[in-house]
Amino acid sequence: MASASFDATAVVWLQDDNDFEPVSPLEGHENEVKSVSFNSEGNLIATCSRDKTIWIWERDEDEDFSCSAVLSGHSQDVKYVKWHPTENLLYSASYDDSIRCWKHEPSIDDWVCSAVLNGHKSTVWQIDFSPCGQYLVSCSQDKSLIVWHQNKSIITKLDAHERAVLSVSWCGDRIATAGADN
Repeated sequence: MASASFDATAVVWLQDDNDFEPVSPLEGHENEVKSVSFNSEGNLIATCSRDKTIWIWERDEDEDFSCSAVLSGHSQDVKYVKWHPTENLLYSASYDDSIRCWKHEPSIDDWVCSAVLNGHKSTVWQIDFSPCGQYLVSCSQDKSLIVWHQNKSIITKLDAHERAVLSVSWCGDRIATAGADN
């Protein structure tokens, strides 16, 4: 398990019997950490921050995590990070109204932005994947949800709430949302 904090850190916790123990503090962001996400294999963690960066942390044989990359590309706070469910692709949502896809480029041994998804007119608060990973859903301050074909185009845009849509979750063939309209 991992947690994000207003003190500009994230912490990895391991379960020991019935308790969780902090094992690896993730320090380096300049401002509060907004989101933390494990990849499907559990060997990479992504954190994002108000400092406009995304950090990729890699697990070593001692179960400690060290920073392997700092990604810059968003022009505003990065609000949320989410790994693709089956591929080592990282998606980030930002106050700059965009979603970015990041992938590791072996030829340069670095992470690069492979796609920018634009379609929202305000802050993108959260994203989630369909169980198969082929589709992505995003929610925004602009009151809408967008369902995307993974890295390509908008499939549908829905005005879902009367105020900002703050949270979205894909479960099976359903999408659940929470908005600022109660």
